Amino acid sequence: METNIRIKTIIICLCGLYFIETCIGTLQHYSNRYALLILGSGRCVEIWWILGWVQFKEGFRLISMCRADIWHVIHQGIIWSLSFGMISIGILLILAWIQGWDVFTWIMVTLPQSDVDKVIFFLVAGLIGPIAEELFFRGILYNFFRPYGMVAAMLFSTFLFSMAHVQTTPIPVFQLIGGCLFAIAYEKEKYLLVPMILHVSGNMGLFVISLIYPLLESCY
Repeated sequence: METNIRIKTIIICLCGLYFIETCIGTLQHYSNRYALLILGSGRCVEIWWILGWVQFKEGFRLISMCRADIWHVIHQGIIWSLSFGMISIGILLILAWIQGWDVFTWIMVTLPQSDVDKVIFFLVAGLIGPIAEELFFRGILYNFFRPYGMVAAMLFSTFLFSMAHVQTTPIPVFQLIGGCLFAIAYEKEKYLLVPMILHVSGNMGLFVISLIYPLLESCY
């Protein structure tokens, strides 16, 4: 894994992301009905900005986005996702059995009311958002800190990743756990697509549980 991300790339990416996030917030303020569409469009622009700058100045190989055996990488991402998902569900079920806690309510996510908004939410928060976040937090930040050691890179990138979610989660426990896991998967597999798949799968899993669990509860 090459790790020569320069400070100039960090600054340019941050400036671009700050400007885009400001535009997203402003547009959402004046058009709250289309907040999800605005957020999704903004995340797509952020992906374009990061990929465009990295390709122009650094080269995709520096964030491990160069061509590879794509099916092998996808396979590894699926393996990581299934393994982590099974372990997580196992831990939740054990806690529910031992303590009698309704542990699934801990991971419930508030979903939009309308079916159309739910579909948009799944696409934006479940697919587009994780891709944009992995590009920046693992592709850019993790690689920038990597010369100082794997642990330092994981801690710094995970801390910043968690702080970016403080507005939505006062204590970003899942982001702390997820950030470390995404960094470990990236470090081991050497391809950014692996933590992307893992991140997308994790978000989608939480949203599916949040969608299905209330329906199951209503049946009993």
